[in-house]
Amino acid sequence: MHVFGFESHASATTPSVFRGFPTGKTSKPMSPFQTIYLDILVNGRFYKQLPYRYSPLFVINERDVTDFILEKLPSLRKKKWTVGFSNNRIAKQ
Repeated sequence: MHVFGFESHASATTPSVFRGFPTGKTSKPMSPFQTIYLDILVNGRFYKQLPYRYSPLFVINERDVTDFILEKLPSLRKKKWTVGFSNNRIAKQ
């Protein structure tokens, strides 16, 4: 039985209102935020990747992203840089 997208593992004694929802300490609460990775390019070359948490309920505002980047990397304030959005995190080597 599927209720609200969750597969039900509940017994017959569980109230029908709660069937299908994750229960117990092993279930992780769903976060309203998602993470997107910002690839920062300076003069066309990769400089750094920053994780940016956002809520998919709201539009990602260009000014908010710019302020976030300049807050994390103040040395880019007077340089020419571009940003790319990515879902892939670069592995540390």
